[in-house]
Amino acid sequence: MPHTSSSASPAPTQSDKIAGLETLPDIADEMLAWRRGYYKRMQPWIASCATIFVLSLLRAFSTGGFAAFLCFILGFALCGMLIYPAAKISKDLREQALPVICTAIGFTYKVRSADGYNRIKALVRTGLFPGHDLNCGFGIQKTDKKGDVKWDRFSMSQTYTDDGKTRTKTTFKGSLLQFQAPPDMPDIILRLPRGKARRYMAASLSGAAVKPMKHEADFTVSLKNGSRYEIFCRDLNLMEAKLDQISDLLDATWMEIPTGAGLQGFECNKGQISIVLKHQERLFDVPGLYTNKLKLVKTFSDWLDVAALPLEIFRIWHKEDTVEK
Repeated sequence: MPHTSSSASPAPTQSDKIAGLETLPDIADEMLAWRRGYYKRMQPWIASCATIFVLSLLRAFSTGGFAAFLCFILGFALCGMLIYPAAKISKDLREQALPVICTAIGFTYKVRSADGYNRIKALVRTGLFPGHDLNCGFGIQKTDKKGDVKWDRFSMSQTYTDDGKTRTKTTFKGSLLQFQAPPDMPDIILRLPRGKARRYMAASLSGAAVKPMKHEADFTVSLKNGSRYEIFCRDLNLMEAKLDQISDLLDATWMEIPTGAGLQGFECNKGQISIVLKHQERLFDVPGLYTNKLKLVKTFSDWLDVAALPLEIFRIWHKEDTVEK
């Protein structure tokens, strides 16, 4: 861990981290106790809405009109009262449990990562994902003398007009993993093909658009995940010399990523590696509307494995030169 001055708070010890994990069942108990209290308080309202809903539904079949409208409103309200606890627990559980889990493996956790916004925005020029409106999610980061590891969740959305109404659609859901590159790694981008291959990229790897990168259409690489990637590079000879090594490392990376995720693209720029993952599912999800304590504790165990993903991938690329636990 980095050196801290004597006036600063001491870094948490291994026993402190383990003790932190022991609070997770208490967090689960607290969430479930709140849910029981909520349903107890709302029971008269839920019973009243359910009764009126059934009566309105029977009347709507014969008369329609206002009875049908009332049935719709009550049904909407009833669903809201039943589903609300699950949505609140899902949000609160992540905000309370994930900082504990991340601290236990040496990371810091932020619900919204301001630094991550700048890191992700800087990669739009690469074309690894759509350059639409950026929405940042959580940020997980570890600062260590052997290298920083950063993992930021994000999505891209686009606003459009349909029949005179403004709508928004999500065009990409993914995450960005960044860490220091191994020695002698060339500046290179691996990107999924996007239509007709172009001879040059619009910007250099530095983002300054001073010298466009060469793009040789014949130089593509296929990984074990079945995807083919276009290659953009600054030094063609160095790229060819290192391409097999990079392919093997990306294959090993793909084996570690969670189910429902895919390898969207890769960049190495001035000694910094950026790996973009595409996600079809939530990384930290809460199971079921009426989950119990046993399922929540199992969920925490799964979250611990997911939160450790950046360290596992860092070790793949650095082997023996790993981040300290």
